[in-house]
Amino acid sequence: MKNTGFKASSFRIILVFILALNVFIIVGGFYLSYQKLNDYASKVYSIAPTAFSDNEQDTITKKLKEEADNNRSISDKANNVILVEQNYQGQVIIDLNKYASLSGIPLPTYNFNATESTTSSIPSIQGINIKSFIITINEPIEYSSLIKFLKYIETNRPVIQITGINISRDSNNKVLVNPINARVYTK
Repeated sequence: MKNTGFKASSFRIILVFILALNVFIIVGGFYLSYQKLNDYASKVYSIAPTAFSDNEQDTITKKLKEEADNNRSISDKANNVILVEQNYQGQVIIDLNKYASLSGIPLPTYNFNATESTTSSIPSIQGINIKSFIITINEPIEYSSLIKFLKYIETNRPVIQITGINISRDSNNKVLVNPINARVYTK
């Protein structure tokens, strides 16, 4: 065999050199990758709080809209509890005449010039007024019809509250209704 001049010691130097070069490449690659990841993490970290807060705001906004939509019927009912002061008498007359017809009693008469004692324990709410009136039924009526009429009044929207009633029985087992005191709330 012919000797090419490649000795074990020179081969060892070449292997050490290749090993050192591999270590240098691996360490350099690791360092460069670390720097790139660190830069990318810094960018994400600076963007994340605003992205999270925008997403959070969107979530809160969506939840509030859903809640408002779910409670719209409650809001509508609350708005219908109180009458507008300019047309409350007409609305009360229409409602009470309808309830009288449904109950089978003759159409009552109304006195909107009535005043109610203010000694009752009604809390005053700014912007809300109490309007009292008297309902008069001039004929004797069936007791069950009176109860129906009062139920319609008490469960209607807008709210009409009965504040006083006096009834007595006549000789034909019907009831005589002395004036019914009532009130509504206006704004």
